[in-house]
Amino acid sequence: MRIFKQGLLSLFISLKSFFYLSYPLLQALCLLGFSVGVLMIISPSLTQGYSEEVMILFSLTSLYLFLLKQYYIHVIAWADQRKNNIITVDFK
Repeated sequence: MRIFKQGLLSLFISLKSFFYLSYPLLQALCLLGFSVGVLMIISPSLTQGYSEEVMILFSLTSLYLFLLKQYYIHVIAWADQRKNNIITVDFK
């Protein structure tokens, strides 16, 4: 369990720059993908069968990214095994 926590802490510390740089762009990409799925629903083409799958895929990806950002600090605090948790993360 200790090795798992150390690996998780290393991974989440390296994700800090991801939240500053890529997170807004990936959320915008998910919004674009969801709107493509909506357009596929109203289009009279053969792709209507896949529109629900496209919308669900991009919705779940967006939800995953949102939850990852919300619980990021909590996971770091849980994985930090030092006695005094001095890791501070600020997402402004």
